[in-house]
Amino acid sequence: MEISKTDGIILKSRPSGESDITSVILTSDYGKKRFIFKGLKKSRKRSIAAVEPGSVINLLYYNHEDREFQIVNEFIQLMSFAEIRNDYNRIMHLFFLLEIVEKTTGFGIKDQVLYAMLVSAVEKVSSAEHLEYLTSFFILHLLRIGGILPDYSKCEYCGRNCINQFHVSAVDLKPACKNCINKGPVLPAGTSAFVIASLKNKYGEINFDRFCREEILDLIFHQSLFLEKYYHIEIKSKGYILHP
Repeated sequence: MEISKTDGIILKSRPSGESDITSVILTSDYGKKRFIFKGLKKSRKRSIAAVEPGSVINLLYYNHEDREFQIVNEFIQLMSFAEIRNDYNRIMHLFFLLEIVEKTTGFGIKDQVLYAMLVSAVEKVSSAEHLEYLTSFFILHLLRIGGILPDYSKCEYCGRNCINQFHVSAVDLKPACKNCINKGPVLPAGTSAFVIASLKNKYGEINFDRFCREEILDLIFHQSLFLEKYYHIEIKSKGYILHP
């Protein structure tokens, strides 16, 4: 047994018994882990709001590798994003981002790039005007760091160089050049422009007025289907952002 300390973002929490809270947390130093907060529901000194999904905390815990849940000894809330809690649409996008990370990552796999990307995305959810664009942007980079982003430099069907001039397949998100778009269903032309902009630029550098909101929602739908098929999961929250 050793004492460990790390920052983490709450992916999901649920009551356990009369007084405890269990949480799945993506930590910056140890990857995704399960924790239990003993007596938190009845505590007068510690706020239960600190373990709400999306909260970022610093926690001290006793690390037992042979236990399913690590017992939290102390914690401090670092970020709460209270602005999100008062806006239904922001809450749904928050839950969607947390769910796809929770369901596509394994336990105990350290990934500081993913951790930093998720915390940054949740910060942006609290103030961004274009939530659909933020969500699709996040999924693209989730696929990128996971090593499963299609190669958009060449056509999936003929292998021709098609960078900056392709359509996105509605089946597997792969690129199809103008000569091969009749070989399967493709998403609207504006989708590929958004993909290019998202992969070439930081989020704050993109001019979102160039893109159609309905096309980006359609892209999120097909991105969700791709994630569900690849990881053999069901993303339950997708309906709330696609059909608010």
